[in-house]
Order: sequence, then structure tokens, then C-alpha cells
Amino acid sequence: MDYRTISNLQERIAVLESRILHMTKPTLFTTDANTTGKVHTAQCQTYGASGELHNVQVIGNYGFASAALSGAVGQTVSSTGHNDNKLVIATHDPRYHPANLGQGDSCQHDHRNQKVLITQDGIHIEANSKTFITINGTTVIEVDGSKVSITGDLEVSGKITASGDVVGAGISLQSHAHMENGKGSKTSPPA
Repeated sequence: MDYRTISNLQERIAVLESRILHMTKPTLFTTDANTTGKVHTAQCQTYGASGELHNVQVIGNYGFASAALSGAVGQTVSSTGHNDNKLVIATHDPRYHPANLGQGDSCQHDHRNQKVLITQDGIHIEANSKTFITINGTTVIEVDGSKVSITGDLEVSGKITASGDVVGAGISLQSHAHMENGKGSKTSPPA
């Protein structure tokens, strides 16, 4: 083999080596994810590359979406092996990742320590201020630290127990008054 052939083979091997190295790489988000479009994008810095990659598509699992923050890490892939042709296929942020999950537990969380935690004991919802249940654009249940508000009718098939007063149509169950109509007579409805 002559020098030219060897040199040509070395160049081709170097190109293939570079493409293999760029097929999948860890990345650092240098901006918050842009979630204005149907496919989220971000600016990223991949390991071993100089400069930022702009408008890198962030691909998530079907039915789930998240907006990764600047400083989050991800894994990129490139079907062509070029560093400028990347997709982010996984994201992770160790700064906010929940610790001490039990075997088989699942947790959806954000950077404010709010979460939906599914464990063998049940489903736990943790919010910092309020939790809303909305149906067809209408909030039907709102829960904050001290009150549950329900918009609509409430149907209960069991008993209702309250340790405090119950007020219906402005009338207190504990402190309403009845008027007596004479000794032994029936009392009037609550006043």
C-alpha cells in the first residue's frame, strides 16, 4: 500500500471516529427550554465540543412534557454523527431530583419540590400553595393549606363528620335557635 492510500484511509477512519464520538453525548442546558412550540428546544453545550448548539430539539416521552432549566443535563443523539445535528432524548437535573424513593416508586416533580409521588402506600400529591382540578376549563376543586372549595353539587354516599360547625345557607348547625310554641309543643324550624 502506498502512502497516499494509507493517508486516505487514515482520514476516513478519523471522520468515522468523529461521527461515532458525536452519535451520543452528554449535554448541559445553557438556557431554559423554550416551550412555545409543539417541540421544545434549548441551547446546549455538549461534552468535548466548543460553542453552543442552538435550537436543539428536546424530545420527550409520549404524554409527558417538561421544561428543563438552564443547568440541567441531558443526553443527545445524532443519527448522522455530526455535532450540529442533535436531538436531546433524555433530561435530568440532579439539583432537584428527589432522593430516597422506594423500590418501584414513581415521582413527577419540579424544581420547587412539588410532586406527585406514586408508592405502594398510595398516591401523594405535594403542592407549595394550591392544587386545582379542572374539568372542561372550569376549576371544580381548589385545595389550599386550610380550605377545599368545590364548584358544583356534592354527592356523598357515606356519612359526613365535622369537628367544627357546619353552616348551610347561612344557618349554623351548632348555634341556630328554635322558637318554642308552648310547653311540649314542637319547635319551629331554625331561625
